[in-house]
Amino acid sequence: MHVAWQPDPDNVYLTSGRDNLALHRVRAGHRVLHEASPLDHLGYVVPTSDSVRAWHERLSKRTHEFGITILTAVEQHRDGATSFYVRDPAGNKLQIVHLPELSSEVGE
Repeated sequence: MHVAWQPDPDNVYLTSGRDNLALHRVRAGHRVLHEASPLDHLGYVVPTSDSVRAWHERLSKRTHEFGITILTAVEQHRDGATSFYVRDPAGNKLQIVHLPELSSEVGE
């Protein structure tokens, strides 16, 4: 993997060209908000910003059925990515994300 983007010393985004691994430094004194997972989050890459919005709409309508919690609205990030966060029934924080540099590599 190589560095795709490093916005500051505490955050770096790595890629092999077909994926994305985001590493974020935990600040001193930060505590885990949900004990079920020691991970900050897992990201699922989708092909377009519209796909992110469609997933947000789909999941928002079925939170009780799936046992999930929508954590954020759809957001445009400073690197051009579009995403939102959800917590799954096991307590994992998931990000549905469109990364423009990977858009041609992923399917729906």
